[in-house]
Amino acid sequence: MFIRPIKLTQHVDVQGPINATTIVLLHSLGTDLHLWDLQMPRLSERYRVVRLNIRGHGLSAIDRLQFSVSDLADDVVAALDHL
Repeated sequence: MFIRPIKLTQHVDVQGPINATTIVLLHSLGTDLHLWDLQMPRLSERYRVVRLNIRGHGLSAIDRLQFSVSDLADDVVAALDHL
C-alpha cells in the first residue's frame, strides 16, 4: 500500500494478524522491502509485520533535497504513527 505520512509517498507492506505483536523490518541501503520476502510466511503467522521502503528505495518517493540517516529514521516513525 502507499501512504503519505510525510511530504513523500512511502510504499508499505503490512501482513499478519491485526491483534498480534507488531514487528518492523527495515532493509539496508540500496535494497528494498523484498529483502525480507523469504522470512514473511513464517513471521506473518505469529506477528503483525510492517515492512517499508525507505525514502528513495523500491517504490517509495524521493525528492531533490538532501537527507540524512536521521531523516530516514524520522520517516519510519512517521509511517508507524500513520499506520
